[in-house]
Amino acid sequence: MRPPAGDSVLVGPGTWTDRAARTVVVLGTPQTLLAAMFLKPGVCVIGTSGAEDTVLDGGPLGAWPVYSVIHVLPGSKRAKVVGMTVTGGGLAFSRRGRARWKVTACRVERNQSGAS
Repeated sequence: MRPPAGDSVLVGPGTWTDRAARTVVVLGTPQTLLAAMFLKPGVCVIGTSGAEDTVLDGGPLGAWPVYSVIHVLPGSKRAKVVGMTVTGGGLAFSRRGRARWKVTACRVERNQSGAS
């Protein structure tokens, strides 16, 4: 797999469960969201061993939802997730403003989905 031009984050095989909390503006209101991955414009996150061996696990959904992936930052460059299994949380992408994202060669399973 050849990485695209621009900033790339190479993720090795395994199950990744790290989470971070960030305050983001959603529909004009600041909200604190917990997510396994926050995408920035122009960044490509690549599972080096493919979706079978590289898993991003957002964890169980509970009283405070955990998102697997969220893209809240507008920009002119497309953010990408390539070759990963995305599972276990709420899969949420924000398309507000000029934010753009693409998921390629990924498996998406056991997520609640949502987009705004």
